[in-house]
Amino acid sequence: DASGNILIADTYVPRPVIWKFNPSTGDLTILYLGLANALAIAKSGTAYFRVAGSIWKLVGASATLVAGSTATGYADGTGAAALFGNSGHIAVDDAENIYVADTDSDTVRQVTPAGVVTTLAGKQGVDGFGTGPTPQVLDHPSGVAVSGVNLFISMPSAVGVLLDRP
Repeated sequence: DASGNILIADTYVPRPVIWKFNPSTGDLTILYLGLANALAIAKSGTAYFRVAGSIWKLVGASATLVAGSTATGYADGTGAAALFGNSGHIAVDDAENIYVADTDSDTVRQVTPAGVVTTLAGKQGVDGFGTGPTPQVLDHPSGVAVSGVNLFISMPSAVGVLLDRP
């Protein structure tokens, strides 16, 4: 986070938790008690996490739903009207847009701070890999990373770059 702490999404314990580890003091504290399948920290220090088909914002120990719900599937929309699959990592940019590798739908999605979800790359339900400019078909994108204006997408068969992301 912005203070140099390491946040850890620990899903393999009897009670899933997000830990905060302070490397300078060695302190390990519970930041949030609950499941987090993927975790990303904004430059501001705000933590975002994914629980299956939902994206959450963590401020202090309080989590608020940004987009998605307990239902899974594929739908662009705002807030709970958006649907995501169960798996894939997330990344966040300096403006706190969240990027979701929606592995189950073969897409990469963007979630604005207002919770508006749009598909940036891939085609829902079309599995494969094509070279050239995105959007195009993607092969189960599982990871995303933001660097400057580029969005990197990892897949089992390749790494793609979405240049000059929105």
